[in-house]
Amino acid sequence: MARNPVRHNCAQPHQCSLDVRMQVMARSPLTKKLNPQQHRELDQHLTSCAWAAGDPI
Repeated sequence: MARNPVRHNCAQPHQCSLDVRMQVMARSPLTKKLNPQQHRELDQHLTSCAWAAGDPI
């Protein structure tokens, strides 16, 4: 599996609620087949970052 080339140091820290993260994972093609418990377990390993419109990633 390829590593994600996006660098964390070029993003602004971003916070979103657990409810929002669970909704996103439930809709994502990569994670929508997981059950809610699996989403919560996966969430423990995720980091969220945000970029402004037009910022290079």
